[in-house]
Amino acid sequence: PEREAFWTLGSGSFGTPPNIGKGAPDGDPTISCANIGFEGILSTPAIDGNTAFVVASQISGSYQAPGSYSFFLYSIDLTSGVATKMSSAITATVTGGIGPVTFTPRVQIQRPALTIVTRGGNKFLLIAFSSSCDAPNPFYGWLYSYNVTNPSAQNLAPAGLWNDSSANTDPDGSFAQGGIWMSGMGPAVDNSGNVYLATGNGDYYNPGTVYSDSIVKLTVNATTGALAPVDYFTPYNQHDLQFSDLDLGVSGVSWIQSANMLLSGSKEGKLYLLNANNLGGYKQGQGGTDGVLCKMQGSCDQFGPKSGQS
Repeated sequence: PEREAFWTLGSGSFGTPPNIGKGAPDGDPTISCANIGFEGILSTPAIDGNTAFVVASQISGSYQAPGSYSFFLYSIDLTSGVATKMSSAITATVTGGIGPVTFTPRVQIQRPALTIVTRGGNKFLLIAFSSSCDAPNPFYGWLYSYNVTNPSAQNLAPAGLWNDSSANTDPDGSFAQGGIWMSGMGPAVDNSGNVYLATGNGDYYNPGTVYSDSIVKLTVNATTGALAPVDYFTPYNQHDLQFSDLDLGVSGVSWIQSANMLLSGSKEGKLYLLNANNLGGYKQGQGGTDGVLCKMQGSCDQFGPKSGQS
C-alpha cells in the first residue's frame, strides 16, 4: 500500500514532510484491490524548479462514513522539505446526462502522474483520476487543473475541471466509468499547450460527449485554466472493448514532436498512430473503421496470444 513519505535524492539529503496523507493503514476493506493502496501518495509528483507537487489521499474516521476519504494537493520545498497544503479537499459537482455527478473520493484513485502546463504567465497542474479497481460503480474519469504559479498559495479551488463521461444518458448510469489510468503516465502536452490523454472502459451512449475508451485532446485556457475537449478518437469496436475488459486507456499517450503525431496502445494489443491535428473521431475511417494514420496488432492481448498466434 501507498504511504505518505517523500524523499529527495541528490546531495545525500532525505526528507519526509509531516502530515501528508495521514490515514488508515490498509485502505477500505470493502473494496477488493490487491495491488493499489488507498492512502498516502500514489502518483508521480511534478517538479518545477525547487518545488515538487504531490497529491495525497487521507482517510479519517469510519471507512464508509461520508467525508472520510479526501484528496489534497501539496507543494514541497525541495531545499527545506517544508510541505504546504495548497488545496482544500479536492471535489466538484458537474451537470450529468441523468442528473448532477459529484466527485466521490472513496471510489476514485489518483493514479496518473501529475503534469504541469505553462500557459502565458500561468502554470497549471493537471490532476487526473481513475477508479479504485473498477469498483464500486459508478465512477468516472476526472481531470482537474490548479493554478500553481505561486507554490505557497493555500486553499486553492480548481481552476479547471473535466469529467469524461458525466454526459452519459444511460438511465442505469452505473457503467459510466471511463477512468483515466494510463499505467501511471501523466497526460502528454504539445508545444502549444494542448493536452492529450487516454481513457478506459465505460458506456458509450453519446459519441463526442462521452469519452470512454478514447484518446482525447483538450485545451487549457491561458488565463483561467479551464479545460475543454476539442478532438478525440474512439476505436470502432468500443462496444467489444468495453464488454471484454480490453481498455484502450491502459497505456499513456506519447506526443511525437517532430511529426506532430500521437502513439498509444491498448489491452487489445494494438498500437495506434494518430494525427495530433485530427485524431480520427469515431468510425470515421473507410467503411466505418478507425480514422487513424496507422494501427498495428500485436501477437497478444492482456489475456494471452491472439487466436492463431503464439
